[in-house]
Amino acid sequence: MTIDCLSNIETLKSLLPDFKDEFKVFIKIVNRLENDNLSEEELDDILADLSGSTAHLHFHSKSILDEVERIQDE
Repeated sequence: MTIDCLSNIETLKSLLPDFKDEFKVFIKIVNRLENDNLSEEELDDILADLSGSTAHLHFHSKSILDEVERIQDE
């Protein structure tokens, strides 16, 4: 394994905790959405949270995918 590959693996490992934490947030939001007795205000709040969390996951996913592709290309 090259030094560049090891560096990329370390970078990948550093990205995973934030992704994992945001995924936990996402799951909590989805669980809140499953409640059948939500007011319109609660639903609006949950959807806003869901939108933000999804965008955050997308950002992290892209970074992780880029790093995985760098490792695979080596």
